Amino acid sequence: MPDSGVRNPTKDRYGVIFQILGPMLITGEAAARFIPGTKPRQLLGLLLLHANRFVSTDHMADSLWDGEPPGSAGANLRSYIRKLRTTLQERGVTAAIETRPGGYALMVGTDDVDTSRVEAMRSEVRHLTTVGDYASALVLLDTALDLWRGSLLEDVPVCLAWQPQLTRWDLARAEMLDDAIGLQIEHGDPRRAAQLVREALDRDPYNEDLWCLLLRCFLAADQPAFARQAADEGEKLFAEELGVAPGADFAALAAEARAMPARRTLTPVPRRPPEEPAKPDRLAESPVPERGDSGDPPFRREVPTQLPMDVADFTGRTEHLTELVESLRTRTADRPLVVAISGPPGIGKSALAIRIGHLVRDSFLDGQIFLSLHGDRHVDPTYAVAEALAALGVQTVPERLDRAAALLRSELASRRVLLIIDDVGTASQVEELLPGTGDTVTLLTSRRRLTEIAGIRSLELGELEPAEAEALIEEIAPGRETADRQRLATACGRHPLALRIAAARLSRRPDLSVAELVRRLSDPDQALNELTLGETAFRSSADLSARSLDAADATAYRVLGALEATEFPGWVVELASGSSRTADNLLEENLLQLVSRGQAGTAEFRMHDLLRWHAREWGAEHRPETVEGVRRVLLGWLVRAREAAAALPFEFLGVAFPMPDEAPDPPADATAEDWFAGEQGRLIDLVATARRYGADDLAWRLVCTWSAYFDLRGHTQLWHHALTAVLPSSNGLDDPLGEATVLRDLAQIDLYRADLDLAADKFRRSRSLFQQLDHLPGVGVTEIGLATTHRMMRRFDVAEQHAKAALDCFRTPSENHLKATAMSAIAAIHIAANHKDQAETWLLRARDLAARIGDQHRVATVLRRLAALHHAREDYPAGRAAMTEALAIFDALSDDRCATQTRVTFGIVLTKTGDLATARRELNRALGSAERAGELDDQALILESLGEVSLLAGRRNEAIRLYRRAARQWQVCGLQSEADRAERRSLDISSGERGAVQ
Repeated sequence: MPDSGVRNPTKDRYGVIFQILGPMLITGEAAARFIPGTKPRQLLGLLLLHANRFVSTDHMADSLWDGEPPGSAGANLRSYIRKLRTTLQERGVTAAIETRPGGYALMVGTDDVDTSRVEAMRSEVRHLTTVGDYASALVLLDTALDLWRGSLLEDVPVCLAWQPQLTRWDLARAEMLDDAIGLQIEHGDPRRAAQLVREALDRDPYNEDLWCLLLRCFLAADQPAFARQAADEGEKLFAEELGVAPGADFAALAAEARAMPARRTLTPVPRRPPEEPAKPDRLAESPVPERGDSGDPPFRREVPTQLPMDVADFTGRTEHLTELVESLRTRTADRPLVVAISGPPGIGKSALAIRIGHLVRDSFLDGQIFLSLHGDRHVDPTYAVAEALAALGVQTVPERLDRAAALLRSELASRRVLLIIDDVGTASQVEELLPGTGDTVTLLTSRRRLTEIAGIRSLELGELEPAEAEALIEEIAPGRETADRQRLATACGRHPLALRIAAARLSRRPDLSVAELVRRLSDPDQALNELTLGETAFRSSADLSARSLDAADATAYRVLGALEATEFPGWVVELASGSSRTADNLLEENLLQLVSRGQAGTAEFRMHDLLRWHAREWGAEHRPETVEGVRRVLLGWLVRAREAAAALPFEFLGVAFPMPDEAPDPPADATAEDWFAGEQGRLIDLVATARRYGADDLAWRLVCTWSAYFDLRGHTQLWHHALTAVLPSSNGLDDPLGEATVLRDLAQIDLYRADLDLAADKFRRSRSLFQQLDHLPGVGVTEIGLATTHRMMRRFDVAEQHAKAALDCFRTPSENHLKATAMSAIAAIHIAANHKDQAETWLLRARDLAARIGDQHRVATVLRRLAALHHAREDYPAGRAAMTEALAIFDALSDDRCATQTRVTFGIVLTKTGDLATARRELNRALGSAERAGELDDQALILESLGEVSLLAGRRNEAIRLYRRAARQWQVCGLQSEADRAERRSLDISSGERGAVQ
């Protein structure tokens, strides 16, 4: 037998500069001749194994010193790199060793290294075999095998880190030999096949399968003498060196060779598929079929093993894996099992199906078939059926789909096959592939839910769990801090494809920090560009799903992606497309998720952030259509907000403005306050959307429609933030009506915050704009605001002028609630000026008008002022009764702000009258409401009032603590003078000066 199996050295005709498939050669000469020393050659070998890729100095040191680098490793590596650069330059080699942050990269041409050349040849051989050009494939295989001169880096001492590469290339050579042998037997020269088998036996002399294959080659080549000689040689080897006789397969072939009296032609026996080589302990299970009496070649059932390579860093999905693997292995159903794995693009459906396939392949001895339809809805089902039949060895397929499908069902009926059909475009593509009887199991993966297929088991995949997402990052880009992994997982929305790309980029780019990558991923305009790595891109995956939508659904997808709101009710989806079917269609395509049921049982949908940004990017290509759709949706929200505001239990002192003509009419989905509460978190997002798409007129209308709810609930901070964002002049816009309306509401907030000068300025600016527009109700509302402001400044004459001017502005029955408000404002001025009789007259007029029009909120406001009038007259029982009635109305209307203000006033009055227990109860309730609303100035005022109650009750230390808390709250509000006053009061109490009740 030969003693080495080493082929002739590669000649210059291959044009390879670096040869490592055997002893290391550079331009055809042994590298050891001009690169003295083991470490430099090991370093060059490492760089060649990672040609054109970054190799960190840490990895170099660990490899060269087997995980225990000395302290001088860094300096040594730099010295080796210098030597290698000099040597390569002297040899005239164009390859360059580039310095990168934290490491190096050897940059070479694609054909400069023999391993790269072999990889390219293997790929071309697979293509040629697929298209049936077997002659060219055989020539290319021989050329590739000639490049092997021995084991990988045979003359370089092996680093432990190289072991996976050594194993990989040994397997690659064995697989190429196997392919070459099979092709030579079936389509070439059996004699050449016998030579290749001999070469394989040189490396593995005790492999009985190879000996059997050698005998078949000689028999197929009509060389019985060589077959008999090989039989003798094999029997002698097994007997002398192993002490056993060859198995039944070998014995049968040897007997056939010895029985051949003369040369004859035998039909070649089809080779075993290379994906699943036979194992010695299974030889008895697969005897060579006997020939028939007719002398026809033996029938051999094809056993396809088509599973793609398993994902090496597969992470998570443990529950799904456990459940499905157990189901596939132990199923007892009366009908074939069909499982459909669906989910959004890039969510890991194929990876899960392939992982399951590898885990259960031992339960499907009749084979595993893998077909990919590439998500293409136009793939003909006939193609898929033909591919499945071909995998089972059926070469002649009926042209008619129904006949081909029937033949496939017949083939599968007696087999136990795992059939994986990946990336199904439509249910109709696979219905004909599903077996009717037998033990075959079908796994489908699809971006769609495939609900049309009856009786299947469905599994919908979503984002990874947080721990799973972090584990995947650690698997691909190890060594990151926990906080960094968490931030990156969040930035990728825990989406598997996005996580893989992002982690791989970190792994390949040591200069790219997690913080910088997260920053880019958080920018909708950059994120998709960052989620691209070579030919793998999130954008491409999403394109395949989105571009297959029909026109209406595609429009909705782009419009929904344009929204800053991540979740939205069902009517928004319908408005986005104009079709009631769109929500179902996008759910079916896994481009939307049903996340909850909102108020009144309405559906709430969500679009993953990455899909939103993909849709937004696509929408930019259809800008006019997208803008129109966004406006339609925002108008829907505006109409619903107007309906909800009108249903609130009080009339807001705001300015009515006209609705745009094109406003739609979405369905009501909750009571008014529930609707506002549920939508509150979306308002800022809606404003941002309106401004992004040029709908500023809708932005201010939305916020000002919400003003009634904000005023009712006392949410002045959010109210102020939203109003400031939509003020037209601050956004460079000329919209007098919007400017006037927003300024009026901002002035109202300033009034609540006791910033009187600022409130007066905004009320005046608003009034001027309304006057220019001849908008009398707007002028009247601002006059009421100015009246209240001047009353609080104690400018009573000016205040009364403004209030009476307001009365002249309200001239229609629909404005009676505003007229009642103006009357109440006049009364408040007289109360403050101590004109009790005039005040009572105006209050009674206001109360009667409010009661007549059913404005209970205005009635309660007037009652509160009547109570103040009674207290000024020291008629405390009457004042208490009016205050109690007003509180009951405010509580019934859920007007927390007015109820809080009333309780504060009530508490102060009760303190003066000595009812400290009731005063403390009402003030504590007011404090709780102010804390929930986040109103710091109200909290400070209430704390001071509670301090006085505590002082009167003899709780001096408690009073001091309450005043100090009030001082801190005033400081937080930026009102230092108020803080100083509260601090002085606490010092006075501490020094024993009780003082008067505030």
